[in-house]
Amino acid sequence: SGVRLSDLLEYLESSGEVVPESAMLELASLVINAVASLHAWPGGLAHGALNASHVLITNDGRVMLTDCVFGAGLEALQRNRDNLWKEFCLAMPPSASLARFDQQADVTQMGAIILAIVLQRPLRIHEYPRGVSDLIMTATESTAVPGSAVSPSALRMWLQEALQVHPRLAFRSAVESQRSFADISNRPGARRAGAMALQVLLRTT
Repeated sequence: SGVRLSDLLEYLESSGEVVPESAMLELASLVINAVASLHAWPGGLAHGALNASHVLITNDGRVMLTDCVFGAGLEALQRNRDNLWKEFCLAMPPSASLARFDQQADVTQMGAIILAIVLQRPLRIHEYPRGVSDLIMTATESTAVPGSAVSPSALRMWLQEALQVHPRLAFRSAVESQRSFADISNRPGARRAGAMALQVLLRTT
């Protein structure tokens, strides 16, 4: 039992509650670790349909990925990048051909999820893909405050690589992104504080 990330983000937006940055960074880390665990399996597993509705945060603070069976079916629809976002809220990397539901697509989808977590609200339909660069700037500017647990420039670079803003500087799998994200937090004890703050949040939603 737990709460879907999509419901949590909608709650935060409607309630106006501001969650400690440490809690959202911990949640982002848990999502990244879950996707990286999938990608680390032999054979190159991919989810294919990662969005906030398919991320479950359990009551004890773990993250589970759900609904992985939809990836193959969605790929068979042969929708383009814009339609996959508008119809299913699935972020996809730029491609000259039809979208491929592989690990790199998972990374892009995960990047959109992490961006929403940092913003503490769902992403709008019009904000992706064309507005994503400006949105990354907006999201990371909010972390540029004294005492912040994260480097704004490091987080900005991570989001740009995850969302494939510059295709030549992009993560190819969640395992790559996991290693990079682990270096972002620059305050000792941030993970422990984040885990505690996340538990408080889960009890109130």
